[in-house]
Amino acid sequence: MGIDLSLNSTAITCKETHDSNFVVYFFTQTKSLASKFDNSFYLPKNLVNLSRLDFVYSKIKEILIKEEPEYVAIEDYSYGSIGQHFSIGELGGIIKLLIVKEFEIPLRLYKPTQIKQFVTGKGNSPKSIMLTAIYKKYKVDFSKYETAADDVADSYGIMRMLSTELKLREEVTKAKGVEKSLFTSELGYCNQNFITLRSNKL
Repeated sequence: MGIDLSLNSTAITCKETHDSNFVVYFFTQTKSLASKFDNSFYLPKNLVNLSRLDFVYSKIKEILIKEEPEYVAIEDYSYGSIGQHFSIGELGGIIKLLIVKEFEIPLRLYKPTQIKQFVTGKGNSPKSIMLTAIYKKYKVDFSKYETAADDVADSYGIMRMLSTELKLREEVTKAKGVEKSLFTSELGYCNQNFITLRSNKL
């Protein structure tokens, strides 16, 4: 499961276990857009502070219960961005605890630059490029999600990045005598660990 977490437009992509299909969930402040998709959540602009945190938290909890992911990856904070840092930090904190403590699911955090590097080949690519890059790389078109398309594309990219890492980890585990450098050279972020209750790195 890949999560592009935000206060206004969180998007989630879940990979189906036995095939290449995936399921998309997203939050939007546009009521007409939310009405077009079953797996969408209308987020009223007047829902603020703790009420908004509770709404997003509750819906993500419902998704975790329904989808039962084995692993979850989230885009880590963009420390150079300007915005509601404290509120975003609050949301990030409660969602991390929900995943790791309540559901005991291993959690992976990817830096925004790592995700862009994986999808587009450049870590400094603008967010708007992700949508086009994902279509070129995976032949998946998210334009139907309109104003939520960029966020859905990001969550899909995070999910694909996690799937690739898990596959590489499995291959390295099976291959005896493979040098770790050969593994990390493919995706350099793979030398980091997943966050679990035991890792104590929340």
